[in-house]
Amino acid sequence: MSWDNLNKLHSCAVIADDLMDVSDENFTKLQELLNYSARHNSISPVLLLTHCVTRNNIFSLLKHIGEFWVTLNKQNVETLYTICQALKFPRASKESFASRFLAEPGQYGMFVLNAQKRTFERMPEGKEEGGAVDGGEVKPERDLEPFRRKAEEYLPHFFHDPARTMVIFNYLLAKIPLGSLSHEDLVFTLKRKESGLELRISLLDYLHAVTTDTKPSGEILSLHKYIKKHVQLPMCMLRNRYLQKA
Repeated sequence: MSWDNLNKLHSCAVIADDLMDVSDENFTKLQELLNYSARHNSISPVLLLTHCVTRNNIFSLLKHIGEFWVTLNKQNVETLYTICQALKFPRASKESFASRFLAEPGQYGMFVLNAQKRTFERMPEGKEEGGAVDGGEVKPERDLEPFRRKAEEYLPHFFHDPARTMVIFNYLLAKIPLGSLSHEDLVFTLKRKESGLELRISLLDYLHAVTTDTKPSGEILSLHKYIKKHVQLPMCMLRNRYLQKA
């Protein structure tokens, strides 16, 4: 297919491979495809494959794209930052996405950033090839995104270093039981063993205690003991001297 026919297509899919720095004329055609033709002429999906989105005019197309697949090459963290910047993600989100991306083991795989849902998720192993995964029982995946979105909403406003706090939050979120944690307000609902009475404690208050040296309340100490049953929080993350001794 030639560039001249690009915006005359109907009811098909388009794959543009190895884009680097297209000419001004062809850039205009790509922009029209993403911004108009794809929506009105039943062209889906439109896949743009490129090695980079910086120092070329591909950057100007980012606002027209709904989903970004980032390969697990750690050098792509710069591309991830650039995409987040173009889509106006808050700083805490960008730092959280980057820390998760860099911490992911292995050399192969994909992360998927969804511009509309504002999510950034590791594509499960085996899905890249479109086939089922064999080899034992498949555990149901925990949906962590509602919790992350709420944290990304709150942390920039109430914490001195929201990016660092988001790293600690993600560390805890990967291991703590989610059944007692509300994604709507990040509040734990626990029961006392002795009385059976419900105890509601904010995870945000706990994070504030973890990242400062203020003396924690009895409720925060109770939550700390509960979390310690499931998570070994590194001392470098735990700045509170009272919680270090608890």
